[in-house]
Amino acid sequence: MPFSTRHSLLRRFQVTLLMWCLVFNLMAQNVAWDNTRDKRWPAGFTQGEIPSSVDTTLQKAWFYAACGETPRPLLVSLHTWSGDYTQEDPLAAEAMLHNWNYIHPDFRGANNHPGACGSPLTIADMADAIRYARDHSPAGTAEIHVAGVSGGGHAALMAFLQLPVEVASFSAWVPVTDLEAWYHESLARKNRYAVDVLRCTSHGDTLGITEAHSRSPLFAPIKVERKGKTTLRIYAGIHDGYTGSVPISHAVTFFNRMAREWHPSNRKLPVTPDLLLKLVTSRTHSQPETLLTLANRKVHLLREAPGLSLTLFEGTHEMLVPQAFSLIPAQGQDYRLNRTILTIGDSNGAAINGWPRQLSALLPWSRIINLSVSGNTIGFDNLGRHALNTLRNLNQYLDSAITLTGGNQGPDCIIFGLGTNDAKQVFADSTQVAGDNMELLLHSTKSWFREKGVPIPRLIVLTPPPMEEHLADHAKYGGGNQRISTLNRFLKRAAHKQGAHIIDIHALFPGNTPGHTTDGVHLTGEAQLRVAQEIIATLMH
Repeated sequence: MPFSTRHSLLRRFQVTLLMWCLVFNLMAQNVAWDNTRDKRWPAGFTQGEIPSSVDTTLQKAWFYAACGETPRPLLVSLHTWSGDYTQEDPLAAEAMLHNWNYIHPDFRGANNHPGACGSPLTIADMADAIRYARDHSPAGTAEIHVAGVSGGGHAALMAFLQLPVEVASFSAWVPVTDLEAWYHESLARKNRYAVDVLRCTSHGDTLGITEAHSRSPLFAPIKVERKGKTTLRIYAGIHDGYTGSVPISHAVTFFNRMAREWHPSNRKLPVTPDLLLKLVTSRTHSQPETLLTLANRKVHLLREAPGLSLTLFEGTHEMLVPQAFSLIPAQGQDYRLNRTILTIGDSNGAAINGWPRQLSALLPWSRIINLSVSGNTIGFDNLGRHALNTLRNLNQYLDSAITLTGGNQGPDCIIFGLGTNDAKQVFADSTQVAGDNMELLLHSTKSWFREKGVPIPRLIVLTPPPMEEHLADHAKYGGGNQRISTLNRFLKRAAHKQGAHIIDIHALFPGNTPGHTTDGVHLTGEAQLRVAQEIIATLMH
């Protein structure tokens, strides 16, 4: 083979290898938060075309209108740096589940041209999207909340500074706040974002510093005064910049800017340069200011003042979903409950959208240890399996809970969500036995903690929900509602005798409320959410 041909092939190989290295490097740094490939949207969302109030171009958006006659909050969820309105958004399903109005606007698409990346056009587009959502929400919008991650976090902070709309809260996750710094950081990491910043801020190969500063939340002018009128929350994973593309210095320095603007007399609020250096280099806080966890992640730093907060958590370049939705302070609701909760249930507890998962989403500052098992009973060997008998396996459950909580103290609360499988036809003659099993289960739980010398947690019993028998497997569950009604009386008696709290889930769906199950037995996501909300109402009292 001639030398020139070999040289040409070698150069092609080197270029291809370099391209793949850049791709893999970018994928590793971005995790899921600049992924533009996934474009799946739930049924019920519609695509809207919004004429720009500035240049009449059509800016598209995915939109969802809340149901009912009462005005509901509006979530404006912003796409990431390389994305556009078609990019899959995990907050969309949460908005639908909670019956919020929702819009996912384009605002000029990916940040790789001058019209995007915090330009005045993007601010106008976001205002236009909010007007569109208001006009197309039949029940009206109650209050507006803006949220974004990564490049969406950058856009959320630019909106915070300049969007001429009254907004109740802004949530910025792992945001880019200084384009000049990020340009040089991206060059060092050899990813494409440096080129994107150039395309947005200059006409050549030299960074346009003045233009970069005008599009950077750290330097951009404050055009709307929001002090006392809104809440700004900033979140960042402590390892971002190492395993992600945006160092935590971006989040911290912008927080410091607003801390000095809004709370100039509070000199302990800004993060000092020395502490920031330690946080960036060591990726931990040797003397953490809090013992809190967020979505079961350690919180390394939490700084708060009225209307403003910064949270650095154990993580990388990411938004914590579904907890991010519940962290939005909608209509004054802010579940700051800090509890360790053990949940032991059946398939309704083990489901991917089950009530323990909903609890975890609604209580982001609490730790939920879910040991639910599909097919679980209170005290029968369901399907002939010992593993589905909670009473038989109670010590194993409690041992696991102690291990998961560090071995020094147990959970603050244990929630038992059992009984549906105990109401099967095969156990039809043993309904009272099931009630007796619950009393023994509660008694044994208290005895276990006494023997360990660990404080007895608060015990809560959920009654099993009603079935939709016309949808259920008749051979397994025929007549189940009558048995559940009888069992619930025994469960209430057992809870009363053992000093446990009872939550009557059955009463949440009176008269066999149609549509609360998917198959007659398993609750829908909306019904699971109602169960979790009822549990929280109990925990808060």
